[in-house]
Amino acid sequence: MNKNTKVIVMALAALLVLGGAVLLLTLFPEAGPEATEGPAPTEPIPPLTEETYLTVTHILVTLAGGGSYEISPVPGDKADYTMNTPAEVFPWNHSRVRDVGTASLRVSPEQIVEENVTGERLKDYGLDKPASRVKLTRTDGTATELLIGRQAPSGTHYYAMRAGTSTVCLIRAFTAERLLRTPDDMRDYSLFKTYTAVDEEGEEFADNFIAHFSYLSIADGKGITLEIGRYLEDQPVPEGQVRVNKLYLSHPLQADGHDYAITSNVLEPLLTVSVSRIVEKNPADWSVYGLDDPAVVTLRDEEGWELELHIGSVSTDEEAGRFLRLAGTDFVLLAEPGGNYKFLNQDPFYLRATTAWARYYDLAGIDQIRYEHDGKRRVQAIDAPAAGDTETPFVSSLDGVSLSETNGRRLYRRLLELTLDGPYKDDLPGIGPDVVFSLHMKDGTEHILSLYSVSGGRHYAVVLNGENQQGYMAAGKINRVFEALDVVDAGGEIEFN
Repeated sequence: MNKNTKVIVMALAALLVLGGAVLLLTLFPEAGPEATEGPAPTEPIPPLTEETYLTVTHILVTLAGGGSYEISPVPGDKADYTMNTPAEVFPWNHSRVRDVGTASLRVSPEQIVEENVTGERLKDYGLDKPASRVKLTRTDGTATELLIGRQAPSGTHYYAMRAGTSTVCLIRAFTAERLLRTPDDMRDYSLFKTYTAVDEEGEEFADNFIAHFSYLSIADGKGITLEIGRYLEDQPVPEGQVRVNKLYLSHPLQADGHDYAITSNVLEPLLTVSVSRIVEKNPADWSVYGLDDPAVVTLRDEEGWELELHIGSVSTDEEAGRFLRLAGTDFVLLAEPGGNYKFLNQDPFYLRATTAWARYYDLAGIDQIRYEHDGKRRVQAIDAPAAGDTETPFVSSLDGVSLSETNGRRLYRRLLELTLDGPYKDDLPGIGPDVVFSLHMKDGTEHILSLYSVSGGRHYAVVLNGENQQGYMAAGKINRVFEALDVVDAGGEIEFN
């Protein structure tokens, strides 16, 4: 190979190497900033902000998606912050307001990623259009603005820089994410009122809402389907009544409530409903969320506080909460997943007390008890002293024949033992009731329990005061009443069992 040939071969080889390098750079370009966080420097990094709690008058947070709010330090020895922006419908969450204020004064860069960053290069860090701008205004009127970009690939940091500079740094995600909160993220979406009580030792504790509950109604498009109340301590007791239960039903039937059944199946599940976020404001079509014809829950406490909550359809996205609306607002809310909505589908019958009577009646309030069966009417007259009265004698008679106090009280007790075994949903027999028990009160009111023999005489369908939802009980319970009457007629003493 001559000299000229060698030169040509070496030139071709150089061209091949250069072409290969170009090809490699084309196929595999230089890694962006996300891959070059590098080791932490040994020299201290200047802070992005040098303001302190005492040198800042207010902090303005402006989000790229729109929306902003202003926070100010509260003068005093203890660091605290207040929100200057009006709260609109939902109050500000003070804990989150304090978090943002604290975070804005603790923006400490942990690493310089790149210096002299301008123009197109800012896009790599999300700093050409920052996700959040945090402006701190000092007491002398000057200001510093902090820019927060996108999250770094590690997930533990965000890119940030001070406005007017060209140095990009990494700040902790813990700090950055507090300064990325939107106004809606800063609100308190608590649905239920909270209470503070004091124990025997004078220590305060958070009291349960159920202890302060006074009224609940659930309605659909046709009206109220369930209505429940609680007897309040200062609520007078009508003459002749004894309140054994704390809760009662007003609709669709009137009866003492089963306290445990109502608490565990209605009140406690309702309190699991909580709000995650605002979905939309002033939607053009509420039916998209099932809020054009919602279930409506009205809740009150003993002090008169009231909540009216509209419950719509279930969200089909990953969050899978239900859509909610507070009456009087135009916000579609998304409930946190995991809420228990069984309170919307309770059979009122199973929430009532198991006694066949709507209320337990104090014997001292009764004037007469009438027992009607097989065309016969037996009348028990009663004049019982009030509870605690040891002076007034107990007087009772059956069809004009005097009864001992033991038989007089135990005969009435057999009526109170009548308990329901379940709901009766079939049509009542076409003829009148087979048995009627009635309480005639000294205040002039009357309460009538009508019983219809069903299922071949094994059970009785029960109707109290004509209510539209009946129950049934085993015939043996009714027979115990007539057995007691037979014992009295035979001159014996009714057993206490």
